[in-house]
Amino acid sequence: MPAPGGDLVLSNGPFTLDTDSGVLVDATGASVSIATAVVLSGSTAIRAVSADSITIDSGASLRIKGSMPVLFASWSTIDVAGTIDVGSNLGDPGAGANSSACAGHQAQAGVANGSRGDGGGGGAFAAVGGSGAVSGSGGTAVSLPTMLRGGCGGGDGADGDGAANNHGLGAPGGGAVELAAVDQISIEGTIVANGGGGSSGGINHGGAGGGGSGGMLAVAATTVAIANSAVLVANGGGGGGGGGGGSPGNAGQSGLLSTANAAGGVGPTGNGGNGGALNPEAGGASSGGGGGGGGSSGYVVVFATDLSLDTAVAVISPANVSP
Repeated sequence: MPAPGGDLVLSNGPFTLDTDSGVLVDATGASVSIATAVVLSGSTAIRAVSADSITIDSGASLRIKGSMPVLFASWSTIDVAGTIDVGSNLGDPGAGANSSACAGHQAQAGVANGSRGDGGGGGAFAAVGGSGAVSGSGGTAVSLPTMLRGGCGGGDGADGDGAANNHGLGAPGGGAVELAAVDQISIEGTIVANGGGGSSGGINHGGAGGGGSGGMLAVAATTVAIANSAVLVANGGGGGGGGGGGSPGNAGQSGLLSTANAAGGVGPTGNGGNGGALNPEAGGASSGGGGGGGGSSGYVVVFATDLSLDTAVAVISPANVSP
């Protein structure tokens, strides 16, 4: 872990962090000075940002991309009133999405089924992924990891009617972020680690892509205060809708900023499965030919000796795990 680089305060506008390069930039593209290094958790590489204190003001948003998860380590306190986003959308994965550890749990791609392309299965993490129609099985569930890692992507659909490239693509799983502080973490804002929605099947009966699972969001401090206004989500994305003979389906929704399920896309030959959310929850199975399976929910993990949280008001989805 690098020595702390002073107080890190982000305010007024969007910021972007690349976990591969370790470069943090503001809305103008100017670099923001941080103390950062790549650290190892077992064999997993994680981008660590070390500071005396960390503040994300209500007017600030921090989008984090790259192949590695991210750890924010404060030697005193962390206050998040703005937004931290490691969530994924189709073609836009969050930091650490589609972990290499997904290899043994991966959703399956659809296969050609007569003239119709089958949908891909939904990505899995805290629960199983939804099955695509008809052959794309969802991914298998992963027990609570002992290291920070992202969620798993959905499977691609299959081409239909002998066409080339009329299938939908599976969406990436959500990324991974941890906030760790020596003293206290206060969260009044939003932290997102949702999975993406699968793309639709094209015309001529293309199979749709599966939704990505939610990722992993971890918070660790002696005292953690989660305000009623807080939103902490690692929900799965919906699968895409299957394509028909003359019209495509619709894409699935990416995971939502609530406890509700992301909707699967509607298609002329079959609808995509919904994404998993609150329970944690499995991805929904597609209905009809060609729809993609929904991605399961991921993990929200809170380590605290003293936890202040009103579960009836604050949005925590899926429900937090407190080992």
